[in-house]
Amino acid sequence: IQNLREDRPLDVVFHDLAGRVVAKAQAKSGASEAQSGKIHYTWDGRDGSGNTVPPGIYMCRVKLEADSKDFTTLKLVHVVY
Repeated sequence: IQNLREDRPLDVVFHDLAGRVVAKAQAKSGASEAQSGKIHYTWDGRDGSGNTVPPGIYMCRVKLEADSKDFTTLKLVHVVY
């Protein structure tokens, strides 16, 4: 990822394997010209209504709006109880 000149929106969206949105979050990158760092987001396994999702595999899409172009990555999340 390129250096960011100011805080940028960071979108974290969880989908089930059918592609339906299960949960969303939005945070700030916290990066500036003077500092950079890592952002940690923990999903508690609840949907947008606060209900616990069934055990299974979910997709997590992370999108960061950077200065020259957006950066998007997709990861798998395993939910077990």
